[in-house]
Amino acid sequence: MKPLLYGPNNKPIRARNFDAAKGTRYTNDWVAGTGPADNAIKQDAKSLRDRARDSERNDGYIEGALMALESNVIGQHGIRMKSLARRADARSKKGLSNSADNNARAKVEEAWEDFSRRGNFDVTRQFSRAAFERLALRSAVRDGGFLTRTIEGFPKNDFRFAVQGIEIDALDPHHRNDAARIYMGVEFDEWDEPIRYHLRKMDPKSGRYTRETFAVGGDNMIHTFLARRINQSQGYSWLANALLRLRHLAKFEEAEVIAARISANKLGFFKQTGEAQYTGDEDDDGKAIAPSAPGTFETLPHGVEAQMIDPAHPNSAMPDFRKAILRGVSPGIYVNYNTWAQDLEGVSYSSIRQGVLSERDIYKILHSWFIDTFEIPLFERWLRMALMMGKIEGYTLLDFDRLSHVEFSGRTWTWVDPVGDIEAIEREIALSLNSRERAAKDRGLNIDKIIAENEADNAKLQAAGLPTAVGKSAGIEVPSEAREFETLKAKFDAYGVGVRAGSITPQMADEDAFRTEAALPPMGAEAKGAWSEDKGVRRPITLQSQGAFAAAQSALVHEADPHEQGEMADESDQHEEEEQAAG
Repeated sequence: MKPLLYGPNNKPIRARNFDAAKGTRYTNDWVAGTGPADNAIKQDAKSLRDRARDSERNDGYIEGALMALESNVIGQHGIRMKSLARRADARSKKGLSNSADNNARAKVEEAWEDFSRRGNFDVTRQFSRAAFERLALRSAVRDGGFLTRTIEGFPKNDFRFAVQGIEIDALDPHHRNDAARIYMGVEFDEWDEPIRYHLRKMDPKSGRYTRETFAVGGDNMIHTFLARRINQSQGYSWLANALLRLRHLAKFEEAEVIAARISANKLGFFKQTGEAQYTGDEDDDGKAIAPSAPGTFETLPHGVEAQMIDPAHPNSAMPDFRKAILRGVSPGIYVNYNTWAQDLEGVSYSSIRQGVLSERDIYKILHSWFIDTFEIPLFERWLRMALMMGKIEGYTLLDFDRLSHVEFSGRTWTWVDPVGDIEAIEREIALSLNSRERAAKDRGLNIDKIIAENEADNAKLQAAGLPTAVGKSAGIEVPSEAREFETLKAKFDAYGVGVRAGSITPQMADEDAFRTEAALPPMGAEAKGAWSEDKGVRRPITLQSQGAFAAAQSALVHEADPHEQGEMADESDQHEEEEQAAG
């Protein structure tokens, strides 16, 4: 036991090992909750959810953050699936070989793509898979969770399978039954695996949830939420640590705008003299009311003088204050400040690159989370029904294990220098540090589809009598303009270094060659004359002929004093000898 200290009134105080745990007059208002994660969530989940939804409607920063997460985690085309179906092999323990079943892969991918279309995917027939995924993510971020019920036997599509989106409001956070192991509306087994979800029924007249519930088995429900603690039954809004700051910012901006409008509206007042009566507006208590409108003058009541307010609005500190708030908020909602707030002032290429790369690493983590909690459970349930309904031709439910091998990938990004990216990939592949399949995957592409599309393209080109070989691998060089410029610049730089080092003597043929390669105009008459006079050999950094150079040196010598003339003449003779030796 730690020794006791004695504070005011000789009350014992236990010594703390951490400053943040000490109770002082600065931390007395810091009251932290204790107990399991569910204790804090069930108390505030609804209030957080309602405020997050209100902010989504009224705060552009919140809407921008939600859209940024949708764009970077799900993307335009949704989470991509690649089948890794393998051939059967009775000799192996699992009955699977390591060789790919390309026919099965193509059919699984085709059926999944068909199911993902709008009209097939959900029970309302209003969402494609990509649109539903974006909605599920937005709901999980804003509300703290989202429920997806999988409907087997759905009558309105050929797969007999669809999903039903359910907002997390249906899962009552206060529904608890310790005997049945029901916590926050979720029933768990002895290993804390969710086995049933107790959803509240909705009153069709009022559109509100009632206290009456019905159970849905865990095998038919996907509960998408980001768990931050073990044994957490529900999630809470990802915006929890941002809402209060952004609320303060919104109200601050509102007050600044109102103050600026008031200061701009009123021009002045007319002061009454003598017995004139006030003719302006009054409230029910007889108090004068002075409306605020642009370019107005008001008449004051008798005996009243105006106390003018001269507010300095808009506040010059407002931009810095806004930046401070948004920079403090952005890490907690997983968005980059500069791109989220559209603030690129003072940003360098290297700093924005580092910030974007760090942000993308976070998005990759969220890719994995969404794939694990939503995509894989959904795919496995769909595949089972698709095989039962014969939607994957030539395969039955007995093939489930070998067809269930898939790989999902999230949205990918390109950089601002696509030529440099491609060249880097080429070098990595040449050095066996990368593969074409992995490079395609990193770009969100399917290498099998690329190969098939290239084969189809080549067949069309052959049928049209056009060449099919493109690129270095086919023996044909197709350089881009950027590649040509960089190659030419490298040649010029190397040549210049050699000239300055004295290892290369410039010649007329060199200039002709470089002008031709760089598509520059041919040499003019003056330049040709200088080259001819020098017999095709250029002196360093000058276009003067040898005669002109000697004449200029002679003029300098005559203008100098006798002592300097001798030194300059010696230097001129030495220069001539060096030029002749170089020739």
